Amino acid sequence: MVMTKRSLATLTLLFAGAAQATPQAELILLEDLPGAHDGMALRAVSADGETVTGQAFFYGAPSPSGPQLMRFDVQTQEFTLLPATGGDLRSASANAQTAFGVTFTEDPWDPGRFGLFGWFFRDGDTDKTLVPNQFPNTFSEVWRASADGSTIVGMINFQRIFNPCCDEFSDAYFWDLDTMQAPQTLPDLASGSGRTAATTVSADGQLFAGFAQFFDETAAAVIWDRSGGLLRVEVPGSDSERFIHMSANGRFIAGFALMDPGSGFGDFREDAFMFDVQTQTLTMLGQTPAPFKSASPTWVADDGSTVIGILDQFGFYDNPSGDAFIWTETRGLERLIDHVEANYQGVNFDAFRALSTAYTSGDGKTIVGNALTQDGCCMVPYVLRLDVAPSCPADLTGDGVVDADDFFLFLQLFAAGDSRADFNNDGVIDADDFFAYLSAFADGC
Repeated sequence: MVMTKRSLATLTLLFAGAAQATPQAELILLEDLPGAHDGMALRAVSADGETVTGQAFFYGAPSPSGPQLMRFDVQTQEFTLLPATGGDLRSASANAQTAFGVTFTEDPWDPGRFGLFGWFFRDGDTDKTLVPNQFPNTFSEVWRASADGSTIVGMINFQRIFNPCCDEFSDAYFWDLDTMQAPQTLPDLASGSGRTAATTVSADGQLFAGFAQFFDETAAAVIWDRSGGLLRVEVPGSDSERFIHMSANGRFIAGFALMDPGSGFGDFREDAFMFDVQTQTLTMLGQTPAPFKSASPTWVADDGSTVIGILDQFGFYDNPSGDAFIWTETRGLERLIDHVEANYQGVNFDAFRALSTAYTSGDGKTIVGNALTQDGCCMVPYVLRLDVAPSCPADLTGDGVVDADDFFLFLQLFAAGDSRADFNNDGVIDADDFFAYLSAFADGC
């Protein structure tokens, strides 16, 4: 007998009320690192979601002084310590080969003078490389690396740190790490803001975005390209906007805009927005919910359908008091915890008050960061995986039991040509999938 989709479609009409498959999620908590250490923090995840980059902290001899770079393999759940030490890690490239951050150290170009320097570290290096600044200014910073790790962006020259009498100045830059020529500064607005910073870069290192900040502390969202082209994007109803992150393909760029300046310190509201470079259209991602003051995007899908970021109470990008959010076209803006609990099975967030930081893989399915415990005492590194394969394949409903609901749901999926019915993963939905599911159903869990 040959089983066809037509015959199964007729059969499944009898079971229109069968349960629906619930996607699975997995929460991995990284509370232990081999060897002596005093804590760790996760700062990045590779595009494929398989490698997490972070820092391990060592405070007592004979351990290394200061934080040390580390990697975590999601599949094997093994740690690897990297040779570079010292400096605060900000994030890493999507290929996990280039890490970057900022550190306070002696200026190698002017011995005896100390300052803040952006740095990067690539596989094969024995130590980090500092981003040069220009005397008499004493600051440089790295904000982002392209997906392949070949280009970093940020800002150089922050005069006011050591010279409070004067106005602050900085220049957005990009640095091609393959050629290692001097960092190239990006143009300011024609009106002259005095301070520019590049906060994000496309996967191919050709498009940059960030902001130009004026002396009254308002800012303009700006897009640059390598040729020096510049575009300012304005949000209606706001006089201050900043771009924070763009999709890998460079089409969608997200940031936040000051929508309610308030009447005093801490009394304001910044809402997230997204700009489509191709169509030149703007999308507001919803009002930032109280008690949070700001919504700062940290990841944007290539099709603009999903944005992940941080809700914060102080308008600071990576604050422990923040909480991760997700915006989708269908559900709008909500806490990441609420979104996962409403749409996935297999995770429990009861021990945590907030997922305070969020860094996301290229497909948006692996999210990493540091979770704040309910009592507020501790930050626990986490890896959250969405749409994971169930440990019991025949349990399609995800209720922990293999029963008639699972069987009839498979029939529905099979008749509809749903990809979940491709049980043997050969790219074709046919009788082989039906009999493969029967075998798994008979095995149970």
